[in-house]
This record gives sequence, C-alpha cells and structure tokens, in this order.
Amino acid sequence: MRITKVARGVSRLITFTVALTFATSVFPKQQISGREAGQQVDTYHLSFVRNAFESFKGTEKYGGYNSFQLKYFTNNSPSLNQLGDSTSVAVLKLYNLEDLVKPENTRAYLIILSLSFSDRQRISEETDRNPRVTALVLDYLQRNTSDSRIKEVIDHLKKCVDTGSCPKLPES
Repeated sequence: MRITKVARGVSRLITFTVALTFATSVFPKQQISGREAGQQVDTYHLSFVRNAFESFKGTEKYGGYNSFQLKYFTNNSPSLNQLGDSTSVAVLKLYNLEDLVKPENTRAYLIILSLSFSDRQRISEETDRNPRVTALVLDYLQRNTSDSRIKEVIDHLKKCVDTGSCPKLPES
C-alpha cells in the first residue's frame, strides 16, 4: 500500500512537471513591469539626467563640451533628445532652485535643456514635447540671475523650445 501512494505521488509530480514544461513553452511569456516586480520605475530617468547635469557642470562655454559627452548623452537610450520637458521635471526633482540659480549649475541645465529640445520628433512622450515645466524654470532663472550672458541664452532657449528645435546654443 505504501508503494502505491509513493508511486501515485511520483506520477503526479512527473505529470505536473511535464504540464508546466509544456505550458511555459507553448504560451508566450508576459512582460512584468518594474512596478509589478516590486522595483521602482525611473519615469523621469533621474540617474541619467543627474549624470548629464554633473558631466556638463564643469563646462564654462555653452559650446565647450566635447564630442564624447555629446555622443554619450544623445546617442544612447535614454538620450537627452528623447526627454524634452521631462528633463526639467527631473532637474527639479534632483536640485533645489537655490542651487539651480548658481551660474555653473544654470549653464549645465541650459546645455542639457538645449539637447533635450534639439529635435521635437525624437521626444518619446507626446506630453514632453510641450515645454510647460521648462518655461516655468526658464522664467524663474531669468528673474533670478544677474549674468547677462545667461539671460541671453535663456532668451534663445525660450524661443527654440517652443518650436522644439534647439540645434545649438549661441557661443559664449
């Protein structure tokens, strides 16, 4: 009698294993999003934007970044030119306004912003093609900076982010 119970248990285990193997090979696998898997989803690409911001922070001139920086932050995924307005959202999540007004931080922000709006068609999310948050940040920076060169660049950016085409910042 004991052998029969063991044999039935083994038989059930084998049947279950075969059925599971069959099911996983026949039915398509479902993609589990980061949120369902218990991971936090980085909607605004905060770590990527932080890296870009810090990389361009030491740039004294608006056109003074090197080709490696440009390629790294525009040719990968995510890339700045896919983010649009979400770049400004990310910057506001990462930095407070008092820090953002400092000239070296403002310059870095303006550089990554120009790259984020370099081509409206490449911006991934439709809602990020409209510079709502960006316009507010640019207005704030313009009111709170005394650097005339930064004000000129902000004027330039206000015009080109509206059109979604900021091919290059004016040279300093």
